[in-house]
Amino acid sequence: MIFRKNIKVSFLPQEPYLDSSLTVEQTIFNSDNPILDVIKNYEIALLNPEDSEAYQKAFEQMDAFNAWDFETQYKQILFKLKLDDLHQKVSSMSGGQKKRLSLANALINKPDLLILDEPTNHLDLEMIEWLEAFFAKENITLFMVTHDRYFLERVCNEIIELDQGQLYNYKGNYSYYLEKKEARIEQETTETGKAKQLYKKELTWMRRQPKARTTKSKSRIDDFADIKHRAHQRRKDHEVQLELNMERLGSKIRSLKKYRKPTKIRSF
Repeated sequence: MIFRKNIKVSFLPQEPYLDSSLTVEQTIFNSDNPILDVIKNYEIALLNPEDSEAYQKAFEQMDAFNAWDFETQYKQILFKLKLDDLHQKVSSMSGGQKKRLSLANALINKPDLLILDEPTNHLDLEMIEWLEAFFAKENITLFMVTHDRYFLERVCNEIIELDQGQLYNYKGNYSYYLEKKEARIEQETTETGKAKQLYKKELTWMRRQPKARTTKSKSRIDDFADIKHRAHQRRKDHEVQLELNMERLGSKIRSLKKYRKPTKIRSF
């Protein structure tokens, strides 16, 4: 994989690895977030006021990275993901809480490219709506695996599809993509049908053509290979099918003999 120089990338795995000995807040400060280095350099510059050049540089970096509000920012994100106890140990967290903490870390890093694996897992409706609003206002490119169609519908404004070895770009949400894809496939089917009719015509001509070839016939022969290729194009739409063959284990479940239903229940 080749990334553009200086591009910031964050990845949210489906099962994140976190240091169980750290707290929620310590996990944030233990990440590779470049803002943390900026804050650290500024704190060092404050301890050395005589070095005005280093202080000025650190001050400018704090402005450039908008690091003045970092504490407010990460606390707001943690609060929205219902991780209110900053001193809670990772070791005592559930799988869902760990996933949300890992998501918080990825968002706080403010990456250019955010790779997400099932981002809405372990999120309730309120969290999902907040995350949708967050992505709507942030300038982040998302590359994700998700089964949540409604999340795609609200978050994506451009979709790139890899189909049959070709890339197709759709400027719109998921519904727009489905609509335009269907129209594209219908157009391809129509063009393939026309190519088949033309192929039959050209095949008849190829079989009849005389041995002496003119410049015009040579050009037509050269085009025949392309027509044949277009006429024999077929889509390979792979569909996953699950077959569940259910069988009874034996013909009888329970056999009862000389059983009498009680007419009265006595309490003690």
